Amino acid sequence: MQAWLRASELWRVVSGDLKRPEKPDPITEAYISKNDLWLGKMEKASGWIYLMVEPEQRIHITSLQDDPVKMWTKLEEIHMAKRAGARFNAYDDLFSIRKKEDESLMSVTNRIDSAMRTIQNLRPKGFSLDELDEELASMAMIRSLPDDYSSFVSSLLLMDKLKKDIIHQAFHTEETQRRRRAETEDSTSTALNISNSSSGNCGFCDKPGHTMDKCYKYQRAQKDARKPRSKNKDKARAVAEQTHDASNVQETAGRVVSLHTTTTSKTYNDWNADTGATSHMTPHRQWLLDYKPYVVPIRLADNTIVYSAGVGSVVFNPIIKGEKCCPVQFTRVLHVPMLHHNLLSVLFLTRQRKFDVHIDANFINFVLNGTRLFVASINDDNSAFLDGSTQPQLQFAKITSTQL
Repeated sequence: MQAWLRASELWRVVSGDLKRPEKPDPITEAYISKNDLWLGKMEKASGWIYLMVEPEQRIHITSLQDDPVKMWTKLEEIHMAKRAGARFNAYDDLFSIRKKEDESLMSVTNRIDSAMRTIQNLRPKGFSLDELDEELASMAMIRSLPDDYSSFVSSLLLMDKLKKDIIHQAFHTEETQRRRRAETEDSTSTALNISNSSSGNCGFCDKPGHTMDKCYKYQRAQKDARKPRSKNKDKARAVAEQTHDASNVQETAGRVVSLHTTTTSKTYNDWNADTGATSHMTPHRQWLLDYKPYVVPIRLADNTIVYSAGVGSVVFNPIIKGEKCCPVQFTRVLHVPMLHHNLLSVLFLTRQRKFDVHIDANFINFVLNGTRLFVASINDDNSAFLDGSTQPQLQFAKITSTQL
C-alpha cells in the first residue's frame, strides 16, 4: 500500500511530510491553489486507504476518514505495534523460514527480506544494538520452553520490553509456582494412591509388601492386555454372549445383573451395593483415576461373559443423614463398558478391606475401624444404592479421600 501511495504521489501526505500550506494574510490565489491541491491529495489518500483495507478493518478508521495521517497511524498501531511481543513473533517467523520443495532460492531470499522489513518496522525509534542483544537473549530463553508453558509465554509477550533480567525473574517466579503446584499434586496423588495405606497391601493382588505399581501380577496383566489379538478374537471379546470356559472366569458381576437387566438413570449413575459382585465395577470411563488397561472375563447372572477394559480408582462423595462427608476412594474398580450398572462389591470390602457392614430395615451401613464412612439406602425392591455422588475424573486432583 505504501508503494501504491508513492506511485500516486500521495505518500508524503500520509507520512505527514507534506504539510498544509500556511494561510497568508491577505489570502492569495497562490495559497488557494496550493491548498486545494493539498486537500485533493488528502481526500485521495483517505479514499484509497479506506477502500484498500479489508471490510472488517474499517471499523478502526471510520471516524478518521478526513485525515489519512491518522488513518495510517491507527492501522499501524493495531497491526504493527512496536511492542516486544510483536517483535518476538516477527523474529520467530524469520527464523522459521524454510525452503519449500519447489521453491527457488531467490523466492526464499525475498521472503527473508520481507520478514526482516517487518522486524525493522516494529522497532521503535532509537532502538539500539544493546536492546537488540537483550531481546535476542530473551527470545532464546522463551523459545526454549516446551508447549506446557504456553500460558506463561503468552504472559511474557504482553510486556512492553523483553529485558533479560525481567525474563530471569519471571522464570524464577514460574519455577517456584510450578514447584509448589507439583508438591500439592504429589500430596494429592499420595492420598489417592491405589495401594491401601491402612493395610499395606497391593491394591491389585491384595498381597502385602508392595504397591500396585510394583506388582508383578499387575504388570503381567498390562502386558497381556497390550498383546495383539487376531480380528476374530477382538470381535469375540466385544460380544457379550460369547461362551467361555468357566475355569478362566475370574470375576462375577452379581447375582441379578445381566445385559438384559432393565437400566434406569439410578442404576446407571448410582452405586448398587451388591453382595454377589467379586469386584467394584462401572461402565463409566470418565470416573476412573489412574486408569490402566486390564482385560478379564466377568460372568453375569445369566452366565453370559463380558470383559473389562481397564482398572482404576473412583472417588465417591458420601452423604449421611443429608450431610456431606469426607470423600472415599474405591480402589481396583473394573471398567466394564458392556455393563449398565455400577456395582460396589460388599464382600470385597468385608474380606479385603476389613469393613463391618450393618444392615437394618432402611440402610446398609459401611463401617471401618469404628467409623461409618458411607451408607446405602434400601428401596422397595430390596436393592441398595449408595447415598452420595461420584466425583468426575477432572475434579480428582482437588480433593483428598479415604482409600478403600
